Order: sequence, then structure tokens, then C-alpha cells
Amino acid sequence: YYVSWQLNDNLQALASELTADADVVYVEFLNDAGSLLAQSNPAMRPAPFADYDREGKLAAEPRAASARDAEGKPILVFTHPVAEDATSVDPVTGESRTATKILGEVRLEFSLARIDKARGQLLTWTLLIFAVVFTGGFFVVQLLSRVILQPLREMGDAVVHIAEGDLRQRVHVESRDEVADLAHSFNAMANKLE
Repeated sequence: YYVSWQLNDNLQALASELTADADVVYVEFLNDAGSLLAQSNPAMRPAPFADYDREGKLAAEPRAASARDAEGKPILVFTHPVAEDATSVDPVTGESRTATKILGEVRLEFSLARIDKARGQLLTWTLLIFAVVFTGGFFVVQLLSRVILQPLREMGDAVVHIAEGDLRQRVHVESRDEVADLAHSFNAMANKLE
């Protein structure tokens, strides 16, 4: 509405209101001829908007591009047409036709600094969680391997002693799993050999 009636004061107020948001760096409104109606801060105008001006036509579809501002920080430039649909009736056929008329364009520049900061924090937390899980997993694997391998080592030592003639060797296992069953079988074998 403001663009079609070229209510520049209202557009200027809207541009100022939009740039009150920290993520919106720059706003401009153009009429159907591509002339500037209002803008938030001329010094902040991003370079891609000058490229759009050189194209000499307004966008028929929304478009977005990533770029860098004068300080090298990442930005997103977004352009959206202001349009209205006009319906007309063909006097010969009586068919109704709808045509879209471009009334102007709204151009916005968004700072991606907050998104980049959030992405950095997410990466940091992801790496921290990975390190904690990896370290915890390492210690769990170490503990489990000791629980499982210790009785097997004791059986191996007992086998060596029995082979050397010491038939009094026995394996002491306190668990109730397959390793304990093996230890009980080993001890039964040692009893029969003795």
C-alpha cells in the first residue's frame, strides 16, 4: 500500500522500525520505475543492491544472496517484489484474465552474526559432548575389558602352573557368566587331575 501510493514518510518510518531489530542492517523501498522511495541508512547500502540497480529491472520473484559487508562480516541480502494482481475481462471471449503488476520492491540486508555465533556455540557444544562421550566410553571399555579379561588371565596362569606340575592351582571367579562357567569347568578338571 505504502509503495503503490508512494507514501515516502510512512515508508521511511517503516524502514526505521525494521532496522530497530539488530539483525536487520538496511532496508530500502523502490517504486515501479526502480526509483528509491525510502531507505534506512544510505551509508549502510550493501554492494549487491547496486548490482541489482545496474540490471535495470525489478525482481519478479523474491531473491536472496549471501555476501559480506564492508567489515567483511557475513550478510544475507533479500529482495522481494511488491505486486498486485489485476483482473480484466476480455470483451470478445468474456474470459477473465489475471495479470500481476509489479508496483515496486523491498530490499533488506540481514546480519548473519548472531547465526554465526550460534553455529559456533553449537559446534563447541557438539565437540565437548563428543569428547565427554568418547572419554566416558573409553573408561567403560577399559573397565569391561578388565572384568572380562582378568579371570581369563588367571586361568592362563593356572594352566601354566598345572603344566609345570602344580596341580593345586584353582581359579577364583565371582561373576555369574560364561567366564565363571569356564572357570568352574577348569577347577573341576584340576580336581580330577589332582
